[in-house]
Amino acid sequence: MGKFDLNQITQILKKVGTEVMETVKNKNFQKGVAFAIPSAIALTYEIGKLKKESAEKEVLYKEALAKEQAIAKELKECTDLSKERQDRLLAYDAELKKELQKLDEENQEFKVQIRELEKKKAKE
Repeated sequence: MGKFDLNQITQILKKVGTEVMETVKNKNFQKGVAFAIPSAIALTYEIGKLKKESAEKEVLYKEALAKEQAIAKELKECTDLSKERQDRLLAYDAELKKELQKLDEENQEFKVQIRELEKKKAKE
């Protein structure tokens, strides 16, 4: 281990401290901080909101998927269903499949937005 010259270290620390203080006193630095903090808070809030919405869509998706699977199961098991009931079930099944696809697409969009906002937040 080499010896440290405390006088040199003191000079370096004074210089660094002075430069930090000059930076903090700089108006542009203060403006940047003033804008960055609310922006980071807003991004954090938006990410939380999108995650909540995504979780809600996920629950709806799972519920709709369970219904769709129950209908498919009933259609397979009950071959002697009346034509009218079978048509209703098939129409309901088709609607559920559309809703499932829509919910899945919306959820994917939320996840993409969340990732983008998290990247933006990390940059700030």
